Amino acid sequence: MTSIAMLCAEFCVFFLGATIACPLCVIVAKIARRRFLSCRFSLFCVFASFVVVAFSVYAIFALKDFPPYFFLEKKTYLFYFFLSGFILCVFWKFLALPFLIFYCFFWWQSDQYFRAKFPLVHDFTFVDFSEQKESSKIFVCKVPSGFPFPIRRFWFSFEESTAETKVFPKFLLPFFEKISSDVFEDEIYLPPSRVFPARFRLDFEIGLDKYKITAEKTL
Repeated sequence: MTSIAMLCAEFCVFFLGATIACPLCVIVAKIARRRFLSCRFSLFCVFASFVVVAFSVYAIFALKDFPPYFFLEKKTYLFYFFLSGFILCVFWKFLALPFLIFYCFFWWQSDQYFRAKFPLVHDFTFVDFSEQKESSKIFVCKVPSGFPFPIRRFWFSFEESTAETKVFPKFLLPFFEKISSDVFEDEIYLPPSRVFPARFRLDFEIGLDKYKITAEKTL
């Protein structure tokens, strides 16, 4: 449940910052006798509802395993999300479009990086074995629980990655290498076969905090 808890916390504090920014913008504008968005109250209600939804999901699915004090260790990290929501709401005219472009670019680059390093990207794949094996080794990369981009949380490869990464922007590579550093080995247990070579189908079921790989003999 770590990923659910962290994503809810990020979502909650981001929109909490935006929620607080709305009435403050109205107050400052009235004091300065400046115009302000007439939809600020509507935005306040929408952002506040997002905060309630995020907290509700956290309370239902993750509160038991991750009580509020769990996030004290991440307070600096979560403060950046709060600050981002606040600043983005205040200076939306200047920051909304660049933020959206940056987010989409980073999302796309992150997905492409993981696909390059861990090429088993489909829900299933076929593997052939020329001799009897009880299991097969696979490398698994776990994406950090609080990674704020909608990509898969687990990536797989049969070999240690030696993929070429020069095609990615140099300023992003240290960050990508850090978020892809949690790599470990796992065993896939294979059903017995009387005939070899044999082909097996591997099915991948991937969630936020766990995965399951099942093998089925096809030929």
